[in-house]
Amino acid sequence: MVYISHQLPVPMQIGLSQTLGISQRKLRVIAPDVGGGFGLKVYLDGETVAVAWAARRLGRPVRWIQDRMEHLVCDANCRDHWYRITGYADDDGRVLAIDCDCWCDTGAYSPWPWPAGIEASTAPGNITGPYAVRAVRGRAVTVATNKPPGQPYRGVARPGACMAHETLMDELAHQLDIEPH
Repeated sequence: MVYISHQLPVPMQIGLSQTLGISQRKLRVIAPDVGGGFGLKVYLDGETVAVAWAARRLGRPVRWIQDRMEHLVCDANCRDHWYRITGYADDDGRVLAIDCDCWCDTGAYSPWPWPAGIEASTAPGNITGPYAVRAVRGRAVTVATNKPPGQPYRGVARPGACMAHETLMDELAHQLDIEPH
């Protein structure tokens, strides 16, 4: 029996049973108090597998506890993004088009059951931000690194895309001499 604060207990049961080689009928996953999740409680991580394995091996309950710093180091958060972005505007400052290439760090592996390319698949769709842009071309690439895995989180890929499009808007405003600051 596994007690866990998780948004998807049935997929968690499936993943644990497959990973540990236990029949789903012999494994029960209970999510009594989920609390806020914002995407962090929808995947099967290595710590959960390790705790379930240890509890089974020792024949007694095992608990995983991590502090905030440990959580920031090993759990989901916005990964590194690299952007090459070009904006095209008329003389009045209306943005006509954005052309964007993005490379997204996805970490060392994909968290089950999500794809490794979640950042890259989301970044181009966020590149216009709140602006009305007539034409957009976005291309993104997933880059595997030696960092913790890229995982779902609230607003996936938005921090990097927001920084890219706001930097672009500042540059366009400066070039058109309409910078308000």
